[in-house]
Amino acid sequence: MKEALKREMTEEISLRIKIVRKLVEHIDPYTGDMLTNYLCTPLSSEIKSSSELAEAKWFSLEEIQKLERIHFGFKQFLTDETKSHT
Repeated sequence: MKEALKREMTEEISLRIKIVRKLVEHIDPYTGDMLTNYLCTPLSSEIKSSSELAEAKWFSLEEIQKLERIHFGFKQFLTDETKSHT
């Protein structure tokens, strides 16, 4: 799974990453899919979206907290995990 994550990040947004650790596995409440979240460190700061994506961008913690079109639990998870690693 880790190699697939690295490959997808490279293919989809031209970003090489270092996987730090697995954070959590959970079921997506909308699709029923099993999702696995990892904490990763980017090996560069530039991202470029592939033709499969409309857009790819970085978000600061403040920007994440202001997002309205995001699942509340996911927003809280991102906020908590970001704060615990700064």
